[in-house]
Amino acid sequence: MVTVAVAGGTGGVGRTVVEELVRQGKHKVVILSRQSKPLPRLESVPVFATDYDDIASTAALLKKHDIAVIISALSLFTEEVGEAQIKLIQAAINSNTTKRFMPSEFAFNYLRPGLLDFHAAAQMRIDACNLLRNSHVEFTRFIFGWLLDTWNPKRAKTHMPQMTWVLDFESRQARLPGDGKAPLTLLHSLDIAKYVAALIDEEKPWPEISAFAGSTMSFSEMVEIAERIQGRKWEVSYEPVENLEKKDIFVFKQPEDSYDFGDGLREITAEFGLMVVKGIMDANVEGLRNEDFPDIKPITVETWIQDIWGK
Repeated sequence: MVTVAVAGGTGGVGRTVVEELVRQGKHKVVILSRQSKPLPRLESVPVFATDYDDIASTAALLKKHDIAVIISALSLFTEEVGEAQIKLIQAAINSNTTKRFMPSEFAFNYLRPGLLDFHAAAQMRIDACNLLRNSHVEFTRFIFGWLLDTWNPKRAKTHMPQMTWVLDFESRQARLPGDGKAPLTLLHSLDIAKYVAALIDEEKPWPEISAFAGSTMSFSEMVEIAERIQGRKWEVSYEPVENLEKKDIFVFKQPEDSYDFGDGLREITAEFGLMVVKGIMDANVEGLRNEDFPDIKPITVETWIQDIWGK
């Protein structure tokens, strides 16, 4: 048993990971957050108020509580949060207590060549990787492509904010990037948490990349599955690559409590579409590690559509 700290453990991915670790009961779990407010139904999990800007005090906190593993689930949507993760990594290095660190990637491979040309946010992940690579702290980057339950309605079990992108299951509409045939991998947040827990228990050294998938398919194939399960045809249109490059695209109306991209919604969704057509969201390229953990049976796209959107 070791002590595992989840930074950003009150958010979507973070809370899901915390709940899975608590359910398994193999390790002591704590949460690092800017505020020490306990989580509802997880009052037994300590929440340590953490001033990420103060590297020395954060290092002392890690050492005091003998934190051996840090899972960063910070939402890296701003440079401020990206800098907070860099300082947390430095504190982990300085603590001499933390042996393993999983940086906040939890998506596609941000270090894929060419991504930085049109997605500036990749730099935050590159900086984190470089700092860890040049330290004594072991790390792995959790890669899977796209999060399956961002399309979940409120009635479904998930802590993830909703986002209507490419597919609108409520209105049965699709706006497919390019020709809609590029493959991407998808993984449910519940399975992310299971694989994270399994990685913590892994005795052999972590590889730099740990890639997983629930399903691999194109958006066109997802529409075909949805039509069959819902028993209704979808209205399908396509977003030309040149529109994605110009960031002049159609954007679906977002549901309440969706990801707050503000004025940047059109820009970021165009960038996501480019990632799909360029193959960046296909985690198979990285070499999937599903077979290393055969006891985990991830939720497939078809199972998820049947459970959430079937009659």
